[in-house]
Parts: sequence; structure tokens; C-alpha cells
Amino acid sequence: MEDLRRKLLPKYLFDKLAALTLLLLSLPLFAAVAAAIVVEGLLDPAAKRPVFYLEERLTQGKPFLIFKFSLYYPGTQAAGEEGRITPAGFWIKKWYLDELPQLINVLRGDMSLVGPRPNVPWKAAEQVALGMESKRVLRAGLAGVVQAAKREGGVPDDEYVALERAYLDEIRRRSPAGIVMMDVGILLRTLWTALRGQGL
Repeated sequence: MEDLRRKLLPKYLFDKLAALTLLLLSLPLFAAVAAAIVVEGLLDPAAKRPVFYLEERLTQGKPFLIFKFSLYYPGTQAAGEEGRITPAGFWIKKWYLDELPQLINVLRGDMSLVGPRPNVPWKAAEQVALGMESKRVLRAGLAGVVQAAKREGGVPDDEYVALERAYLDEIRRRSPAGIVMMDVGILLRTLWTALRGQGL
């Protein structure tokens, strides 16, 4: 386990440098999304909500608060369930823009740019029991093999598990530089998925 931690240091250093760069480059987009949420609340009082939504997730088995842009009508979202999405929220989610604030989580060290999907506490034991060890040993990812593979109708559960396992196997097999290069490839594939508007 200690060997794996040392091996991942270059990955996590790359995460912080890349996240800071992406955060600075995306500030106009941050402002535009925040403005869309505020304006929607002014035009439709039922949709008035905070710009950001915080939710408890797990990373390496430990709880943290994940940052997202708010998408749902207030009072319609319960733990573990999708809420009633607003019109602006629909487009924000479709293009994965609700995930942008997670760059802050990456800078804080809660998350990695690429890794297993952040776990919700009530599913943790079930997913680890399915063999998704990556949820326990790797930082949760803003992007990942599951998001990169996303398509119309989503990713079936068995494929989800296989993708997460394969990513951890590749981490163990590759050199530190090879891990960073693999992550860059996954980020580019995830970006392509987002540009096709397959975030829903």
C-alpha cells in the first residue's frame, strides 16, 4: 500500500497543477454558469437557490464535501435521489458544467482529476463488496473511465465495475509517468463525451 502511495505522488502533483490552470482558464465559464443560476432564480422565484450545492461523498473511504453547481428546484432533492431539475440546470448538467466546482476539491486534495467516481456513503459497502477496491485506495475523480465511456442510456452496472477494476489494475501495472499519461488520455476522452452533451 505504501508503494502505491509513493507511485501516485506524481499523479497527485499533476492534479494540483492542472486543476489550478483549468480553474484559472475556466473562470469566465464559472461566472457564466453562476449568472445563469442567479438570473433563473430572479425570473422564476420557485427556482431560486444557492449557486453551489454541497453533498457528502467518500474518497479513499473517508467523507468529504463535494462542490457542484445547483441544478434542482429547492426542496425536491433528497439524499440519494435526483431532484426536479430546472431548465438552466438541464443544460448545465447536459454539458457536465455542474462538475466544474470540483476543481476546488482537487486543489484541496479531496479528489483527483481522474479516478473512481465519488462514492455516496450509503453505497460504499455494497460497491467495495462488488470488488471495486479502487473506491477504497484511490482518490475520487472529477473525471474517470466511467465518465469517458458514458453514452446514451448510461453505463450498465457490470461494465461500471469492470471499468473501475481495470483502471486500478492499470495504475498498479504502469510507471508513475505512465499513470499521468493514461490520465491525460482519460481526461481528453471525458472532454469529448462532455462536448457531445452526454452528461445526462
